Amino acid sequence: MQHADSQSLCTEVVECSPSWFSRLCSNRLKRIRTELMAKNDSNTQELVKHLTSLTLLADSDQKSLGGTGL
Repeated sequence: MQHADSQSLCTEVVECSPSWFSRLCSNRLKRIRTELMAKNDSNTQELVKHLTSLTLLADSDQKSLGGTGL
């Protein structure tokens, strides 16, 4: 999940996939992030931070806050 290409993969999904697939991926990443946050484990905090920085989550979080998103 923290592979160097994860951000470019997210960008590709947002730019090249149908919107339903982008939402599907975004929702899954949010569930994973929520599960990791619930563990409150110091080992998972870097992964949570990385997931939060990904385009798929950043864009969908902006939309949910009333931003323009995609």
